[in-house]
Amino acid sequence: MDAITIKWIVVGVLGFNFLIDKWLSMLNDRHERGVVPPELDGLYSPEERLKSLNYHDELKKLGNWSGLVSLVLTLVVIFSGALGSLEHWIGQYTDSTIFITLGFFAAITIISDVISLPFDWYGTFTIEQKYGFNKMTPKTFWLDKAKGYALGGLLSGGLLAGLVAFLENYGTSYWYVFWLILVGFLFLMNILYPTVIMPLFNKFTPLEAGVLRSSIERYSASVDFPLQNIFVMDGSKRSTKANAFFAGLGKFKRLVLFDTLIEELEEEEIVGVFAHEVGHFKKGHIYQGFIIGAMQMGLMVFLFSWMVTNPLFTEAMGGSGYSIGINLLVFGLLFSPLNLILGFFANLLSRKNEYEADAYAASTASGSALIEALKKISTKSLSGLNPHPYFVALHYSHPPLLYRIRAIQEETVKQ
Repeated sequence: MDAITIKWIVVGVLGFNFLIDKWLSMLNDRHERGVVPPELDGLYSPEERLKSLNYHDELKKLGNWSGLVSLVLTLVVIFSGALGSLEHWIGQYTDSTIFITLGFFAAITIISDVISLPFDWYGTFTIEQKYGFNKMTPKTFWLDKAKGYALGGLLSGGLLAGLVAFLENYGTSYWYVFWLILVGFLFLMNILYPTVIMPLFNKFTPLEAGVLRSSIERYSASVDFPLQNIFVMDGSKRSTKANAFFAGLGKFKRLVLFDTLIEELEEEEIVGVFAHEVGHFKKGHIYQGFIIGAMQMGLMVFLFSWMVTNPLFTEAMGGSGYSIGINLLVFGLLFSPLNLILGFFANLLSRKNEYEADAYAASTASGSALIEALKKISTKSLSGLNPHPYFVALHYSHPPLLYRIRAIQEETVKQ
């Protein structure tokens, strides 16, 4: 295989991903506009149903334009050899492979962000604003960007520098050692993310004493759940959409309720949502996700070790010799079909876990309250009611509302 063949394989992968995405989007759009399932009939008024369809239609159009611009510019970069030229230009200022690689990815990140910025801005301050979701101010938008750059530079830059240093000193034969380093980093991030990183973007306050906290504490005691930290996050700072989640591992885990969730749901419904999250903990889903993420990371590192020093991949992008930065970028593109397959199974497992957490909540709290909570959360966010099964298979980490309702009702009948 020569460099030209590799270049056309990369182009083929890009085209395949683009066409698959648009085909699935088209299928889903048609399916959503079909007959609403009887169980969800009346969930939206005719006006709200039209509003939901229009909202998703605008998001789809924005995504189509964003994807098209990204595809065209990526093809221009590939056929012009711009990546090789960029790295050559950076190499004029330093002989360090680490600094060349860091500079290369810093430039790619900034250029990509500049290209996506108009789409992000329009999506936030036009579409989300139009449909009543956006609460973010331009100041918050830019602060998030600045914090993201700082964190990305520190964490991603540190990992990238470590990868280059490791390859220069140990080569590719000891790829598994770097994988173990990455697993350690992943474990550390699971601890730091909820306790250090997330508070940089949102305010977390302990759930105050009162009727709701007492209800949650009573439920926790009834299922022998080691309740430690319940925090309320100011999700309304950015959006009106509601959510709740567990984050962290071991004693560092914390349950987070959006302030919008507390405002929109009744006490019993919030306890139902809490019970769902406890279900994830009881079923071991959090640790399962960590293990699967570590295994997928190991597969990526193993495959990357095969091509990182291959000069043909660098040459295909207009470079010379072999470039760790260019080869890493090409690997990301070539890995995407496999990532599509892995994503399919990851979503399948995730949806299974959601069903299990729902069943746990229905059996230990109130299934009917959880159903009402899910309905309110879905309608408040103008969720689609009738997604296409293929679209669900590849893009949904949670089951559609209809399937969750049916499963919860079945579980309730068993009791």
